[in-house]
Amino acid sequence: MPRTPLLHPGEYFAERPPEDDLLRAAAVVLLVALATTAAAAVVGLTFAERLDFMVTVDNPAHTPEHMCDAFATSEMSTPSGCGEDVPETTQVNFGQKVWEEFRGFLPLVFVVTVVAWVGAAVLAHAATAFADGASGSFAGTLAVSGWAAGPNLLQVALGTGFVYLRLQSLTVPSDPAAAVAKLETLATFGSGLPMVAVLLVVTAWKAVVWSVGLRRARDISADASWTIAGVAAALAFLGGLAN
Repeated sequence: MPRTPLLHPGEYFAERPPEDDLLRAAAVVLLVALATTAAAAVVGLTFAERLDFMVTVDNPAHTPEHMCDAFATSEMSTPSGCGEDVPETTQVNFGQKVWEEFRGFLPLVFVVTVVAWVGAAVLAHAATAFADGASGSFAGTLAVSGWAAGPNLLQVALGTGFVYLRLQSLTVPSDPAAAVAKLETLATFGSGLPMVAVLLVVTAWKAVVWSVGLRRARDISADASWTIAGVAAALAFLGGLAN
């Protein structure tokens, strides 16, 4: 028997009910979530490194003049941010500033990946409920959803490498708005024809796992499972293009 359903889903699920494999499927989702988060960090850091120029921003150490005047007329001590030695503005590296903002979103990438796994299972389980003779537990559908996330590892790996190489070879303007606008057109996993081709392969792969897995987990017909898998694959493909 195959060790996973990713290459031989029919043979795998024929020998092993999906619900018996929920923990392994959950481990796959965890791996995908970690890989996706790491990939986002690599792309974000590379993105920020290309923004290697200084910009003028408000100095957080500076106290506004009206507050300094108010303290000066009171018996309270003047804040350290008052005085000509603390300028109103300061110079910071724009890339570093962007990275500090970007890395705060990395935990969200992990959470969204896990939530998407459960959400896809809920929708698939609800959709299969309308098929004739549908049975089987939600645990089985959840396991199938987890295994269907496995092909995302291919997209993450190739997408990260593709975007990294494109960012490295890019000439970035020194104007912050223009630089960000130019980089945002490239720093997506779905950018460029090569990644669209990868997305098509991954989507088709996921559809096969979904169809065969749901047929076994929910005891539904091949027509019903392929219809549901096809809709799920189409939505996944459109979502990948939007990224």
